[in-house]
Amino acid sequence: MPQNLSSLSITFLVTALDEEEEIEATVKTIRGAQPERFGDYEILLVNDGSTDSTPAIMDRLAVEDSHVRVVHNPRNLGLGGAYKNGLRYARMQHVMWISGDNAETSDSIENITSHAGEAEIVIPVLVDQTGRPWLRRFTSRTFTFVVNTLFGLTIRYYNGAVLHRTDLVKSVDILTNSFAYQAEALIKLLRHGHSFVEVPYRSTTYDGAFSYAMRPRNLCLVCRALGRLFLEQRFGCKFSKGD
Repeated sequence: MPQNLSSLSITFLVTALDEEEEIEATVKTIRGAQPERFGDYEILLVNDGSTDSTPAIMDRLAVEDSHVRVVHNPRNLGLGGAYKNGLRYARMQHVMWISGDNAETSDSIENITSHAGEAEIVIPVLVDQTGRPWLRRFTSRTFTFVVNTLFGLTIRYYNGAVLHRTDLVKSVDILTNSFAYQAEALIKLLRHGHSFVEVPYRSTTYDGAFSYAMRPRNLCLVCRALGRLFLEQRFGCKFSKGD
């Protein structure tokens, strides 16, 4: 059973690029997950170089709620880059990534966070993927299979709203700025023996086969990140940060 959440604190790290239509709803969803169950919490909004009204909406939300803080990236850093930059400002004991497109439900966030303290890492496993296009499901399953095969792991999902112990994930040298950032963090932590628990969750929206994550350039960056990570983990090769 999880420990008393009132003794813990949590940062909800929300990354967003041009999400003017969804960012306020995302914050509302997080509030609906009863974050006050924790001793303290913050909603850290990371604007990743948005060119629409996302930055202004974030700033307004921060004025209206003292639990909301904003980080503005002067340029787009990519999902991994935005997460890493936001992580620098996370002040609570645990940190959970949330997508700024309101893709999660309050119930799912509440379920995942209820396991805080059970292990050093809480890994959500996306269930019921029938609403996703077949190519998206195939790519996701292939990615999981390849990662587990390359690194000798048995994780069922690598790309969800993972809950980390903040000091632990901050200690990881995440090199990639791509969508593979979470996989890189998990691989490095799990291969060093850190504890984890997997919990099921559902997403409210399912992106199409040609979503942003599936664009050829992003797929190439993910493959490059995995190849570099394999050489680093298996052969001790050294690489610099960034893609």
